[in-house]
Amino acid sequence: MRKAGGARREAVGEAGAAEARLEELTAECQALRAQIAQFEDRLRGLAAGQAVYRGILERSLDGIVLTDEEGRIIEWNDAQARIAGLRPEETLGRPLWDVQVQMRPEPVSPEEKERLEHAIRKALRTGEVPARAWSREMPLRRPGGEIRYVQSLVFAIDTARGHRLCAFSRDVTERHLAEQALRESETRFRHLVEISSDVIWEVNPDGVYTYMSPSVRDVLGYEPEELIGKTVLDVLPPEDVPRYEALFRSVRDERRVLRFLPNRNVRKDGQIVELETNAVPFFDEAGRLAGYRGMDRDVTARRRAEEGLRLLGEVGRVLVSSLDYEAVLQEMARLMVPTLADWAVVDILVDEERARPAAVTHVDPQKDELARELQRRYPLDPKKAGYGAVVFRGESILHPEIDLALLQSLAQSEEHLEMTRRMGPRSVIAVPVLGRERPLGALLLLITESSRRYGPADLALAQEIGRRAGLAIENVRLLRQAQEAREEAERRAAELDGAISAVPDGLIIYGAAGEIVRMNRTAEDILAYTPEERRLPFAERMALLHFETPERKPFPTEDLPMARALRGETVQGAILLAHRAADGQPAWYSVSAAPIRDASGRILGAVSTFSDITRMRVLQEERERLLVEVQRRAAELDATIESVADGLLVYNAAGELIRMNRAAQSILGVSLERASLGIAAGAQMYGLTRPDGQPVPAEEIPLVRALHGETVRSEVLVLHPPDGRTLWVSSSAAPVCDPDGRLIGAVATFTDITPMHELQEQREDLLRAVSHDLRNPLAAIQGQAELLLRQLEKAGLTGRERQSAEAILKGAQRMNTMIQDLVDAARLEFRPLELRRRPIDPVRFVEEVRERLAPTMETARIRIVPTEGLPPALADPDRLERVLANLFSNALKYSTPGTEVTVTFRREADEVIIAVTDRGPGIAPEDMPHLFQRYFRARRRAPDGLGLGLYISRLLVEAHGGRIWAESQVGVGSTFCFSLPVAGEERAPQA
Repeated sequence: MRKAGGARREAVGEAGAAEARLEELTAECQALRAQIAQFEDRLRGLAAGQAVYRGILERSLDGIVLTDEEGRIIEWNDAQARIAGLRPEETLGRPLWDVQVQMRPEPVSPEEKERLEHAIRKALRTGEVPARAWSREMPLRRPGGEIRYVQSLVFAIDTARGHRLCAFSRDVTERHLAEQALRESETRFRHLVEISSDVIWEVNPDGVYTYMSPSVRDVLGYEPEELIGKTVLDVLPPEDVPRYEALFRSVRDERRVLRFLPNRNVRKDGQIVELETNAVPFFDEAGRLAGYRGMDRDVTARRRAEEGLRLLGEVGRVLVSSLDYEAVLQEMARLMVPTLADWAVVDILVDEERARPAAVTHVDPQKDELARELQRRYPLDPKKAGYGAVVFRGESILHPEIDLALLQSLAQSEEHLEMTRRMGPRSVIAVPVLGRERPLGALLLLITESSRRYGPADLALAQEIGRRAGLAIENVRLLRQAQEAREEAERRAAELDGAISAVPDGLIIYGAAGEIVRMNRTAEDILAYTPEERRLPFAERMALLHFETPERKPFPTEDLPMARALRGETVQGAILLAHRAADGQPAWYSVSAAPIRDASGRILGAVSTFSDITRMRVLQEERERLLVEVQRRAAELDATIESVADGLLVYNAAGELIRMNRAAQSILGVSLERASLGIAAGAQMYGLTRPDGQPVPAEEIPLVRALHGETVRSEVLVLHPPDGRTLWVSSSAAPVCDPDGRLIGAVATFTDITPMHELQEQREDLLRAVSHDLRNPLAAIQGQAELLLRQLEKAGLTGRERQSAEAILKGAQRMNTMIQDLVDAARLEFRPLELRRRPIDPVRFVEEVRERLAPTMETARIRIVPTEGLPPALADPDRLERVLANLFSNALKYSTPGTEVTVTFRREADEVIIAVTDRGPGIAPEDMPHLFQRYFRARRRAPDGLGLGLYISRLLVEAHGGRIWAESQVGVGSTFCFSLPVAGEERAPQA
């Protein structure tokens, strides 16, 4: 019974526990249902928020961009797509910085892009967005190139995983353009006022100046601030004040407009200025008179110009009134006193060192005789600066104010100075009396009595009077010289005939239609024309010789030097291949041609000279063949050297040799076992020295330096092994580190450069021999040509003989330049270039080079365009001058004669760019990739030199760490540019 009751109690207990557990599970289910309901409420709230969020994105007039925590774009609404011109699918998933770089108006450098990425990543990491970087108005470029302006606001959003960036953008292009237009309008008005040569002013109703434009400095000599607060009457001459005071009062009371009112003002320096005034009244909001705004125009120069024109008319009438030019000059001087001067002097040249007064006139009769006495007692000194320079060198002088120092500099003695001071000169003009080709005398005009001061307009008037007087004098002289000139022309024609016959080269003179007018015996022998062939039209006669280009292509008749000369061109040293009519054998000719013009520039015909250079051409082709062969063998040698393995040594951190390759054993002549010495001991055993013979200290051995963490590259050392050899090696060494950066050893490589060293010494000997042995005969040729030129000049021979002598001299100079180019090219290729670089002003340096090259180049055609704010460049002046000389020479040589060569400058990043632009025929596109190669010459240009100038320029520029390139358009011109590092920002030279 007890057992049964106990079992029943246990069953009841278990049932109770089950019910309790059931109740617990029920409570947990209810709590879970409550949580699920709460979660569903939150989901509904999130869905509503998401709908609101999407509605804001879709309907917002502002562009909205949102990134994830990595900076990738996850939202790009329609407004942002309209602003930026990029669809959402073009931006979603891309890094924000990439899209910003794409929208930048200007190209972005890798460094700038890296800085932008760094700033965005920092903002994502810290949640801090600098206001100056993100909240601002900035431009962006749409894909089509259109520039828009946006106002952006960027801020960070905290999330559980970090920060996101959100940007709001508003298109403010219209506002920006309107503000810009307003600013430009205000600036334009201010600039018009500031640059106007007229004086712009404003006065209050009492006539007190309240504004004065800066041009008052030039017109009246006052600063604008000096006249503010003064009245218009304060700058009038005292005698004019009563009349203009009444006039201004009536104008103010009647509120009239002033138009072209003539008046006089007193400059700050006391001089009288003629003005023309226009003014209008202006009123306040109540309609009361607020003042006048007006403009004063300086008409002093115009009034004087009118007087000058009247004077020119009278002078012109006098100059043609008689053939007695001395009487004419006296009358001319009288006309200019007192209209233009108080004291006038006309001097006429007697010879190259003497002049005499032809007319002297003074407004004061009492000083007239003193003026004549001055001219008699103190004639002009051509060696002294001043008035003598006007007479003997055709210069002009203007001294608005004469002081004692100027008089002392011109006086020939104390008495001369005292007499001049008694004349009381205050202002002076001296101009040459110019003939068609040289000064014939001078005109001296001085102010001694009046307050007038000479200016540039007076100088121009005096120069015109001097020019007209010179022409009148020369016309009279020309009548006397006409017969003499005719006789001289006949004599020179006879001399020319003799010279043509004596010229060793072939010479042909053509008429305007290309017919043969004259040819010397040499030309007749070479061309062997029959009488019928000589009478053929130009094109048919040229076709008889079957002319070809140096590339063995048919030479178009219209491009032949003779045809070009008949069109007005001058051609020097063109190379043609012709086939002689007699034997059909090819012959090479160097042809030059030039047009023959009359005094008016009309083409009367052409002259052509040609010399047979067949033998020279054959030798040149042989030289080029040998040069190609030498280059081929050099290439084979380079390939052989490259195929030889370098020696290699590996040491542990303790300095113990652990590895040695076979090349090293072969070079050193030692096995690994014998080489297991310490580094210092091995260096001592091999007699390690520098190239100058000095022992290498133990701490400077490349391996030792590498074991201390230093990297050594290509250090040249000399070894003296025990077997008596001398080895030149190029050694490099570098430390070996484990992944943690700890030094665990070092590795060294070395190349046996002993043969290369010997070849270099032989090459230097060869270069010295070539430079010396070729230049000695060239120096003799050049010296003899210069001597011949001087002798011809003394003999008065300036025709064909001088041209031939100049051709010899230019040929010697060109050959000397070719030799120098060959030597320089070889040395630059095989020897590291040592530069003595220093900061230079690029613009000033180019100007100095242009001046230094003036004796040998037509540098007057070179125009230098300065650039404000250009930093100094770092360069070796001597090497840089060589580059500029090459570029100037090419630009002048290949551009159209008389056209301008322009040099411009700009800065790009850490470089200064110098550009030389010509207006020549341009460079063919197929030639552009080869311009800076050795020995390359453009096919469309006349072959001149060896084609090394641009090659050497490239080596020199690259040695500076710069670059050089060319841009060209056929028929328009070419631009050669090169860069130099900005001083303080230099870079390593290019390899």
